[in-house]
Amino acid sequence: GRAPQRLQRVGLSATQRPLDEIARFLGGLDDGVPRPVRVLDAGRKKRLELRVEVPVEDMARLGEPAEIPTGPVTSVQRSSIWPAIHPQILELIRSHRSTLIFVNSRRLAERLAGALNELAGEELVHAHHGSIAREQRLRIEDDLKSGRLPALVATSSLELGIDMGAIDLVIQVESPPSVASGMQRIGRAGHRIDEPSTGVIIPKYRGDLLASAAITEGMMAGAVEPLHYPRNPLDIVAQQIVAMTAMDDWAVDDLERVIHQAAPFAELPRSAFEGVLDMLSGRYPSDEFAELRPRIVWDRTAGVVRSREGAKVVAISNGGTIPDRGLYGVFLAGAEKGKGRVGELDEEYVFETKEGDVFLLGASSWRVEEITQDRVLVSPAPGVPGRMPFWHGENVGRPLEFGRAIGALTRRLRLLPADEATKELVTKHALAEGAARNLMQYVRDQEAATGAVPDDHTIVVERYLDDMGDWRVCILSHFGARVHAPWAMAIGAMVRERNGDEPDILWTNDGIVVRFPGTDQPPPVELLLPDPDSVSDLVQASLAVGGGGARE
Repeated sequence: GRAPQRLQRVGLSATQRPLDEIARFLGGLDDGVPRPVRVLDAGRKKRLELRVEVPVEDMARLGEPAEIPTGPVTSVQRSSIWPAIHPQILELIRSHRSTLIFVNSRRLAERLAGALNELAGEELVHAHHGSIAREQRLRIEDDLKSGRLPALVATSSLELGIDMGAIDLVIQVESPPSVASGMQRIGRAGHRIDEPSTGVIIPKYRGDLLASAAITEGMMAGAVEPLHYPRNPLDIVAQQIVAMTAMDDWAVDDLERVIHQAAPFAELPRSAFEGVLDMLSGRYPSDEFAELRPRIVWDRTAGVVRSREGAKVVAISNGGTIPDRGLYGVFLAGAEKGKGRVGELDEEYVFETKEGDVFLLGASSWRVEEITQDRVLVSPAPGVPGRMPFWHGENVGRPLEFGRAIGALTRRLRLLPADEATKELVTKHALAEGAARNLMQYVRDQEAATGAVPDDHTIVVERYLDDMGDWRVCILSHFGARVHAPWAMAIGAMVRERNGDEPDILWTNDGIVVRFPGTDQPPPVELLLPDPDSVSDLVQASLAVGGGGARE
């Protein structure tokens, strides 16, 4: 008879680079040799019509007191950009057929949808994100496709996998988290090969304006960040071994050979492989793991592994790499079990909620009827004002390549004559003239304040005494939270090792702030610059294992 043919693998993407890395991941290996993969690169960039707009005259005045305070400082109302953003977005919605609005968090999606509907005086917009039930999301998508819904506020839940030819405008509030993400999002508009994708980026503050200017250059050049698949993630090896042995007994050598066929595990050492088998069969490095149940039996004499009772259930229920964040399912009260799902809420938000409270989800109001051990039962509360929910773990660190691009743009703006720099921002970075003026003023203000500006070659460190008399250090850098988070953890570990103090540390995509309580002298610079060879140990000593981290 005919030899069985292997299934052909096809991978499609508009934003994956480098292609040889992606080809290795897609194809895998046979006996240590990469399978042949043919790469077809269309070599054609989607035509983008981008503009970056600032809805206020002077972004430097944002955050100033809106009026002279007459009461406590905490009651001072400060100027916000949102009263200018809302009518601008509403005008854009009403001047287009179908509008998709992207934001970078679920909470902001809910807030913005509610504010736009309130301003419009009608239900013009719905929110769409991963914490809304799938059935609800599909219904919202159908309403947008059919034209019943003029606009949708979404997170990355609509970044991929949706073909809506009717969308003629994408609005991005805040800079997209990466060039690849920005291209995917703006690419939702004009989703036909002969149509341009039209997008408007609305930054919220001056630092966001700088990031928006950098990202438009990368998007128009198609300079997406390189993607590299992880090598030898042992948690995945453990999951796959449990799943494979749940179906059949395996010879250890055959099991290892199959695992080596996947590109991420092509170079998995035998010692690491056997270490995973040890762990799964109940041989743990210390008594602290004694309560963990073994999942397989490893017969070392016969060289065979087989599953233990319950392994199949474990493989099905605990597979994957998305951590359990302790989310509560939201269901309609009185619905049949397994039906009537509305969405999900963060466990900490549920702890602050009681029966009778009304909250917003998907731009609709819901009244809490009952809170059980793992779910919230609700009933519709149309027209009733409700609290805005929140979810933890949403911040995505800026890719290093994006941070370098922001820094390179900053350095270029300082070196060019002001008129030439402003012209470049308008012509090469798609900034409206008002946005370009705001950005140039931002760079000048930073230089006037500190004498230096962070860029791709420069990190600025500021030290000052705060109102409590404690020293604070601000490390200004564009390199993103993926760099700043481990750096900040290493600083904290060094301070604890040196003098036993517990510094307060905050990091973002734009830098690190460290507060040193109880010290009269300014902290030495060497405390901020850990030895590169010791960073890994310092970070591991600082990692907290609790809450969501423990579930991961």
